Amino acid sequence: MRKYVQRHLNLGSYVPRSMCLPDSKPYCSVFGWKDYVLGEDLLFSHRTTYYTKSTFDQVPREHDYWELVIPVAGAVDYVCGDGLIPFEDASVVWFSPGKQHTALLREDGKYERYVFYFRAGAFSDRNSTLLRFAARSEDFSLRLSEESRTALLRLLEGLRRECEGECNLLLCRALAVQIFALIDRCGNERASSVALPAPVVAIRRYIDEHFRSIGSVAELAKKFFYTREHLTRLFKRYYNISVSAYVIRCRLLVGARALEEGASVTRAAYDCGFDSLSAFTCAFRKEYGISPKEYSKLHKERSPKE
Repeated sequence: MRKYVQRHLNLGSYVPRSMCLPDSKPYCSVFGWKDYVLGEDLLFSHRTTYYTKSTFDQVPREHDYWELVIPVAGAVDYVCGDGLIPFEDASVVWFSPGKQHTALLREDGKYERYVFYFRAGAFSDRNSTLLRFAARSEDFSLRLSEESRTALLRLLEGLRRECEGECNLLLCRALAVQIFALIDRCGNERASSVALPAPVVAIRRYIDEHFRSIGSVAELAKKFFYTREHLTRLFKRYYNISVSAYVIRCRLLVGARALEEGASVTRAAYDCGFDSLSAFTCAFRKEYGISPKEYSKLHKERSPKE
C-alpha cells in the first residue's frame, strides 16, 4: 500500500516520522489514528473520531484497491453508487476498486470503525485466491448476527492489540486472514440498501459523464430546472461535497490516470477539462499534495506492482 501511504505523506496527513518515537512502527495520522502497513498489499487501522456535521469531511472517493469498513459506533450511513446503506444495517461494508463511495453523518458524536485497505494479492498465493471474499468484485454490506459480530469484534480487538504491541507481521496477517475468513462464512447475511433519490442520482450521473464540459453550477442547475442554491443543497446533502468541487475531483481523477499512463502534464490538463495549465496544477497540488510533474515522476519510478 505504498501508493496510499505516499499520497498521505505528500498531503501532510501523517505526523512526520521525526516526531514519532524512535521505534514507532505505524504511520500516525494527524487525525489521531494509526495506520499499520502489514505488507505490500494490506493496511489496517482502528479509527475513532469525534465529528460534528460541520467537521465531517468524508467526500466521494474511489481508488484502485479494496476497502473494508467495520463500524463499531456512530450514526453514519454509507453511500455507494446509487444506494445508501443505513448504519443500523452496516455490520460490514465492502467497496471494490474503482467504485465511488462516501459516508454520511446523521448525528454529531463519536465515529469508531476498523478499516482495511488491500489489493488482490493480500490473501492469495501464486495459484489461487485463498478466500472467496477476496475475489468478490461487487460492493456489498452484511448485517451480522449478534454471535458473528461479537466474534468479529473479538478478532479485530486482538489484531489491534498486536499491532500496538509487538506488531509481529506474521501474527498480524494470520489474524487478518481469520477476520476475513469469518466474514467469508457470513456472506449470506446481506444487509439491505435504500435507493438514493432519483434526482440526486441523475445529477451525479450527468456530472460523471459531462464533467469536462460543464461550465458552471448555474448552467447545470438550469438543465435540471433547479435554482443554483437548491441544486447545491440537494447534492451536498448526499455527497458531502459541493457540485463545483465534485466536478473538479472528477477532472483530477482522470488527469491523474492520464499522468500514470504517460501523458504529459499539458495533455492531461486539457484532456480532463481544465482550461489552463495553472488551474490544473493548483487544483492537483491541493488534492494530491504534489505537482502533476512530481506525480508523473513518482509513478514512473514506482515498481510495476504499485
